[in-house]
Amino acid sequence: MRARVAPMTPPRTTVRALLCGMLLFAAVDLGLFRSGLYAWLAKPNSSLGWFTRHTRFEPLARPPVEQPSVLLLGDSTMGEAGDERALRSRLGGRGTFTNAAVPGSTPRVWPYLFAQMPAPPGGWRYVVVGLRDFDDDGAGPMGERRHDLSFLGPALGLADACVIAGEFRDAAARREVWLSALCKAHAWRRDLQDLLAAPYQRYLEVRRQFGWLRWGQPYAGRDGSMVGIGVEGDRVVGLRPDQHDALQQLTHLVWRRDVVDDSGHRRRWLGELVDRVTATGAQVVFVRMPSQLLPRAAARVPATAVLDELARRPGVHVLPFDAFAELERPECFFDALHVNRAARTRFTELLAEALRARFPADLGR
Repeated sequence: MRARVAPMTPPRTTVRALLCGMLLFAAVDLGLFRSGLYAWLAKPNSSLGWFTRHTRFEPLARPPVEQPSVLLLGDSTMGEAGDERALRSRLGGRGTFTNAAVPGSTPRVWPYLFAQMPAPPGGWRYVVVGLRDFDDDGAGPMGERRHDLSFLGPALGLADACVIAGEFRDAAARREVWLSALCKAHAWRRDLQDLLAAPYQRYLEVRRQFGWLRWGQPYAGRDGSMVGIGVEGDRVVGLRPDQHDALQQLTHLVWRRDVVDDSGHRRRWLGELVDRVTATGAQVVFVRMPSQLLPRAAARVPATAVLDELARRPGVHVLPFDAFAELERPECFFDALHVNRAARTRFTELLAEALRARFPADLGR
């Protein structure tokens, strides 16, 4: 007896199924991810979560107020140091003051962050940009930093992909850039995987975030200090054995080994940020964040060609290199990178004084 052969699926039916699947995927990508709807479910404490928090959620909770308006940009060093409420109080008690610093972000991220942030009524007037250093020589080539794509994926268009993909030598990184620009589901895939793995936990995290934005107490910084650390010979002492990251950070601060010229990358992206900010009529103010927790082993004149060039542009201001130098000591830091609560208060006082002196007609009492 011959075995019965299952009938083959007609080619036309297969093509129809593939087309329907592609249309369904495109509809989900467009309606859920590209529209920004999924951003409301982003994991709050992730790279994308911080980006969407500043560009979507916090502006909704910001009441419309009169000018002046001041925006603080940077990475976690600005997030921990800049107290926007205290700054507003010290500069007259009026206007919109927002700290939109994103932990782990870099100059390549900040132009996109600024472009996507809804401005307050009348627009931003001053954008204060915190840099860890004015020095163009860094610990590694920032153009190869793939973690930037964790922030930028949903924000990238095809024109952006052309620019950013060209900065990477790694083929996998270039592919990641193009896939994120073409398919927003790909850009959100890790966040979506986390959501599907623990949906109830995500619900609690998102609810907690919105509750904090509406009723939470303003962030006041963290206590603690690094008193007791120092340098003996060619090593940093006073750290616990498990503080490997702190040891690496402090070693670089003191000896600055294996630095590379990163001026091209900084020129492109700090310049792009300046272009976008000044196009709105706002002023840009660059500040060097307090970061030199321990003194350098050898004196070195910083390479500041990029900041020198930017300072010659209209609407760009660079505060003195040592404007916050009094905070660069162990008792002002709670870890190897971030200032503590007391130093946060003092940093905000010094920043207010510097801004009032630079723009007395607008920010003076």
